Amino acid sequence: MEPKNRLAEIFNEIGLVLRPTEETLEEWNMTLHRFNQLVKNNSRTPMTVAEMTDLKNWLQKHFKGRNAYLFEYEMPAELRGKQLKMNV
Repeated sequence: MEPKNRLAEIFNEIGLVLRPTEETLEEWNMTLHRFNQLVKNNSRTPMTVAEMTDLKNWLQKHFKGRNAYLFEYEMPAELRGKQLKMNV
């Protein structure tokens, strides 16, 4: 089983409802449909290495702290499971 990515969690934490622009989707080499599947972690096909690399690079370029990590296992131990705000 593929590890679940943190895209929805990241965008939720920063209060961003993301609808990527065509330019951003081209940078990631994916369609909006594929992006939505990845955010919801409900794709039949796992995230490809190319998709993972493109998304990780974009996150690390635009975000800092725990929001720069696509998968929880990549995060330093001190950032894992740390709740930044209450989920209401």
